[in-house]
Amino acid sequence: MSANIRAQRARLGLLQADVAKRMNDLGHHWYPQTAGLVERSQRPLYADELVALALVLDTTPGVLALPPDGMQSVLFGGYAIPAGRLSAVDGSTTWFGNELRVHPRTQRKRG
Repeated sequence: MSANIRAQRARLGLLQADVAKRMNDLGHHWYPQTAGLVERSQRPLYADELVALALVLDTTPGVLALPPDGMQSVLFGGYAIPAGRLSAVDGSTTWFGNELRVHPRTQRKRG
């Protein structure tokens, strides 16, 4: 997850200080150092922070939580889940083995 967070921040051209300010604007008490600790997996990221961070980084929690390239499995509560079984909630990004595939989002018309 930390590599995804760092990559999204870089994609947007944000500094860790920018991320901290935006997180503070959303009610979380973050410092630039907090953003750095999260990016280095030296500080836990709580569920409410993950949702806020996804807003800050203009993405979804699912995209941030995708396993990094090369990871074979992810541990959930002591169970090893193959990385290829995990995908983003909106279905636009999926893992096939160690290959990340991006698909166009499904467009739905409201009737």
